[in-house]
Amino acid sequence: MISIEHIRSICSGRIAISEPLARMTTFRLGGPADIYVEPATTAELIALVRTFRDGDLPFLVLGNGSNVLVSDDGFRGAAINLEHGFARATVDDDVVDAGAGVRLSSSGLKGDIVLSARFTPPRGDIESMKRRRKDLLLKRNASQPTAFPNAGSIFKNPEGGYAAMLIQECGLKGFRIGGAEVSELHANFIIGRDNATAADILAVINHVRGVVFSRRGVVLEPEILLMGFPDNALLPISSDSEGVVA
Repeated sequence: MISIEHIRSICSGRIAISEPLARMTTFRLGGPADIYVEPATTAELIALVRTFRDGDLPFLVLGNGSNVLVSDDGFRGAAINLEHGFARATVDDDVVDAGAGVRLSSSGLKGDIVLSARFTPPRGDIESMKRRRKDLLLKRNASQPTAFPNAGSIFKNPEGGYAAMLIQECGLKGFRIGGAEVSELHANFIIGRDNATAADILAVINHVRGVVFSRRGVVLEPEILLMGFPDNALLPISSDSEGVVA
């Protein structure tokens, strides 16, 4: 068993027990993690990951909390939040070095952990770049449900097609269970309304997968990570899956 004292000895950042994760995910949903840590350095992160792996303790790595759905019952393991110790971005000439906590398009990660990324953006006029950024934001806000909690695209695009198109063709825009709803703006987004729960979101995911397979013969694979759910949280797909509501 991993003791809190040992975790404190290798992590100088914030450490908490039974920390609610809802405020740390873009869905704004999810119960508590058994252990919550905010490593301050790369060395601390490496030590934590090694400790959790050696102790067979499941762990979840969070950037800005997108692309992840945490169970209402929480996560029986450790949540490692990189937004604090790794939220940095430096510019050296034309090269941008962004840490894992910088809000580019970060997500919950289970395997290898990307701590930083280095890239060289194209040169351009500052004012034209500002206009382009504004245009892109306006386009995103017009086509994505940014006014509601969501985790981004729910399903991966199948080979040779688009998940959003398949979902829309099946008439599932606006489909709702509890407080979870397939967005009217973008069919590959599920939004949280009213008192949505993670269980509501999962039920809509299962229903959409069943209907799309029944009508189009395509199995949609989730792009988001399901954390804290049982292994059978995703219902099996079969030819009579249409109308499945979990």
